[in-house]
Amino acid sequence: MGLSFDDPKLWAFFDIVPSALVLTQSGVDENYGSVVDYNKGVELVFGKKGDDIILNTVWLFNERHDVKGTQYSGPLPEGVAFNQSRSVLKAALGTPLIEKDAVKHPLFGVVAAHLVYKGLGGGRMNLQFDTHGLKAVIITRI
Repeated sequence: MGLSFDDPKLWAFFDIVPSALVLTQSGVDENYGSVVDYNKGVELVFGKKGDDIILNTVWLFNERHDVKGTQYSGPLPEGVAFNQSRSVLKAALGTPLIEKDAVKHPLFGVVAAHLVYKGLGGGRMNLQFDTHGLKAVIITRI
């Protein structure tokens, strides 16, 4: 986390060819823009730190997360695996900082059930679930 958009190590790690940064319209620096590679099951979300554009969030997802996508095939953090159940992961990882059931949000639609754990370096790891098990891992630096 915190790697620059221009850092070749970032793109080599995920085996992604850097593409144009799609800017978000949120108006906040922590969500400046993103690059999605649906063929790799990865979304990289960038923010601003001064004049630098840096990596803030990594989404790793399986084919159920988005109909356009395929499953991320690299290793997942903390030994988790797609399709594992919420109860199995909770037993393996311990008590989460946050645990929520799926809810229907008036603006965002269905917000997936999730467990949130403290991640490496003070960030967070959000595990999202559907009825088949783990469908996305979101790692944030903040």
